[in-house]
Amino acid sequence: MRWHLAMYKVCWSSGCFDSDILAAFDVAVADGIDVASLSVGGMVVPYHLDVIAIGAFGAPSNGVFVSASARNGCPGGLTVTNVVPWVTTVGAGTMDRDFLADVKLGNGKIVPGVGIYDGPGLTPSRMYPIVYVGVEQFGGGDGYSS
Repeated sequence: MRWHLAMYKVCWSSGCFDSDILAAFDVAVADGIDVASLSVGGMVVPYHLDVIAIGAFGAPSNGVFVSASARNGCPGGLTVTNVVPWVTTVGAGTMDRDFLADVKLGNGKIVPGVGIYDGPGLTPSRMYPIVYVGVEQFGGGDGYSS
């Protein structure tokens, strides 16, 4: 079996232009590649404005498997990109540190946990509700984070 390695330049010193990314997808499909692996990602935007989502949309129907970096800029919400269902998003599944986030319940029991919350600290003596994140109750959710 022979493999053909093709690279398409889409990023320059002045940035990565949408037109170059879209053109690279078109040329890659025309070249008959089997796998497109992208190590770029922008901000989280709606699918119809996401140039990688648009460029990658037709690739699977042409036999091209598309993977892209998650570009997780944590800590913080909404930092994972390339989340469309027709792109396999690749990111680290583990890391070499823990961010301890124990929870003290009203009965005094401490539940150990970890988290990546980067917001302001909570008032230690105040009681906070426990919210089931399986159901969005308050509206305004982004669909990506709980």
